[in-house]
Amino acid sequence: MKKFKIFSLFLLFAFLAPLFAPVPAAALEQPAVQSAELVLADAATGNVLFSQGADTKAYPAAATQIMTVLLAVEAVENGKAALSDAVTVTADGLSAATSDDTKTVALSAGETTTLENLLYCAMLSSSADACAAIAQRISGGTQAFVEAMNARAKALGCTGTNFTNVSGAHNANHYTTAGDLAKIAREAYSHQLFMQICGTISRTVPATNASDERALTNCNGLLNQDAPKYGRYFYQYASGMKAGVTAEAGYCLVSSAAKNGVKLICIALGGKAVAEAGTAAYTDYADTQTLFTWAFDNFEYREVIKMTENVKDVAVKMGREADTVAVHPEASVKVLVTRDEDISDFTQKITIYSEEDGKQPLTAPIEAGAVLGEISAERDGTVYGTSKLLASNSVDLSYGQYLRARMAKTLLTPGAFLFFGVVIFLIVWYCAIVARYRRRVAAGEIAPEPSVFDELPESDPFPETAQHEEKKHRSPKRRRARAVRGASANEDVSDEILDAEPESPSGSEADTEKKAEEQAERDYFAEFFGNKINK
Repeated sequence: MKKFKIFSLFLLFAFLAPLFAPVPAAALEQPAVQSAELVLADAATGNVLFSQGADTKAYPAAATQIMTVLLAVEAVENGKAALSDAVTVTADGLSAATSDDTKTVALSAGETTTLENLLYCAMLSSSADACAAIAQRISGGTQAFVEAMNARAKALGCTGTNFTNVSGAHNANHYTTAGDLAKIAREAYSHQLFMQICGTISRTVPATNASDERALTNCNGLLNQDAPKYGRYFYQYASGMKAGVTAEAGYCLVSSAAKNGVKLICIALGGKAVAEAGTAAYTDYADTQTLFTWAFDNFEYREVIKMTENVKDVAVKMGREADTVAVHPEASVKVLVTRDEDISDFTQKITIYSEEDGKQPLTAPIEAGAVLGEISAERDGTVYGTSKLLASNSVDLSYGQYLRARMAKTLLTPGAFLFFGVVIFLIVWYCAIVARYRRRVAAGEIAPEPSVFDELPESDPFPETAQHEEKKHRSPKRRRARAVRGASANEDVSDEILDAEPESPSGSEADTEKKAEEQAERDYFAEFFGNKINK
């Protein structure tokens, strides 16, 4: 009976256990798309959320002009150009940039307009002639500008890109990949001026010396619901970027969108026009909308590193009251992941600049807020977000330690070694000479040199000054000597008598002597002040 109860409990536990077991997160269903090359990336970090043919060689068409305008915007931000710069269109530039498969705004050779107007012509109307004028202003010509485009792409980490022109005209050697174009678009997205231009729906360019004013309309259907052909793909969360099409490239669309703090960049290359309900459906636009909606519905930012967290204590040399300083992230690090995703497997990678090979150790004083390193959130070798590491508190300098360190450093310099070496050599050399001299004197080889002090005359301890003479006349020794001489004019007075202590005078002699001294003082002061008054 007892065994039966135990067996029943075991069966009950086995039946109920699955109900309490954690439910694994369901695999995220992938979106259905049609374009050949697609990349959806987090605009904040560049991390890819979805990709298809990301490294496949593709032609970018007018999406090329993202790089063209990006270089011009960077030149403006760096002070090498200004939006108000007057640019004159050249015939050579027009012939180098335009072709049968490019659009223009009908700029003519010799026409002058501002750099700002040219940027709007490029981004809103895919103007190849405007791109040529931009290249002329920034680099002096299209060839030099194309070289700058390729150099910038390489600096951004693009490995499958090569530009041969500034507008996107088809050329077999003018190509990129969806992955590379995502890197270029993300850099452009970080520039406010660029996004302001590409996000504009319409703009009027003032009349020039060769043309009336021009009305520009953005041909990006995600932004402009009145755009011909593509207006029905208007997307309320879209913010900008560029579209393009050629027969060889197909339909291309680079776009950005933001919703609830989530910012995305989507690249769609090699799109097609598909017949649908008596009209054409464009896969680049349709796939972009699909990917944006899929990401906004399933992804959110999750905090993996807190801004308030002191992540490490860094050693500090010469601190007055502390030998370490705490560091914390400048900003929280958030990663864009699916809503039910486990983030416990994210790791923190901390880099302290002073601890890197070849770097000087961190030395006081340290001000609170000083940048001392950086921290990143990583998973499976992918970096999802980074932040600077700042000092959480100040550390004052210990001047005693500083002075000792400076002194030690000074003494260890080659110059200090040389100086002390010379001094020691001179001391040893002098001692050797003195010892040799003394040995020769002791051996009687030479006579000792007379000391310079032997030749000095004896100094008079009582220099004959007027004041000293006066004191001698008034001194008791001299008075007693005169008294002795007066008592016996012919008797010799010895030095012993002069140097002997005077005997204390008594009676009338003392009074007489005191009166004589007082009279002498009165005479002296009378004579002194009389001379002063006479002068």
